[in-house]
Amino acid sequence: MGRQGRWIPKLLEFAKHRGETLLGLGNGLGTDWLQYAKHGANVIVCSPSVKQLSLIRRNFELRHLTGKFVHASSAGIPLETASIDVVCVSSLLQEVPEPHAVVEEIYRVLKPGGKVLAVTPAKYDVDYWLRFCFPWQRIAKRDSDSRHMSGRFSRRELRRLFGRFSEHRIHKRHLRRRELPHVWRWAPLPLVERLIGHVLVLKAFKPLSAAMSCTAAA
Repeated sequence: MGRQGRWIPKLLEFAKHRGETLLGLGNGLGTDWLQYAKHGANVIVCSPSVKQLSLIRRNFELRHLTGKFVHASSAGIPLETASIDVVCVSSLLQEVPEPHAVVEEIYRVLKPGGKVLAVTPAKYDVDYWLRFCFPWQRIAKRDSDSRHMSGRFSRRELRRLFGRFSEHRIHKRHLRRRELPHVWRWAPLPLVERLIGHVLVLKAFKPLSAAMSCTAAA
């Protein structure tokens, strides 16, 4: 794993959820979900794409790992309310037209006290600040600027999106030194990464008080 990816096992907590039921939402080949399964989590992967789900299933089979694979929209997950210990949503919220609907569904399926881990592109990353500090680049690339900002989140926006959750912690990561201007490359990369990295990682919990709400509703 490259230097820019060393944060992934720790922040996504691959080894912390043995015996727990973990729901994976997102795009890709299920690399992260494999790591959870490898460390003993009971993994459920949900995707609206039959092709993607088939590739993820095959990825699990090749590594002799088990999982449950659900074909459904991330805004309408066919799982019982309060049945999941952890949800990890990766590279999805910026892609869907209604991220609030996805977050509401995550809230519903999580048990009270359950955790959500959300990975999403950062709005104010190194590319944003390069354009800010070198405005002639911004003028020449207005269309790409608009595409870059679309669907991305600031810390405040991500916290607001997960407003029903508690104990929010947001980390910024993922940066290569070669992406920095030469004058910035003297700075310690871990520090710069936390300021202008490409990715935000949110950790938050469904409040325990939600259990009382469910009891009252019943």
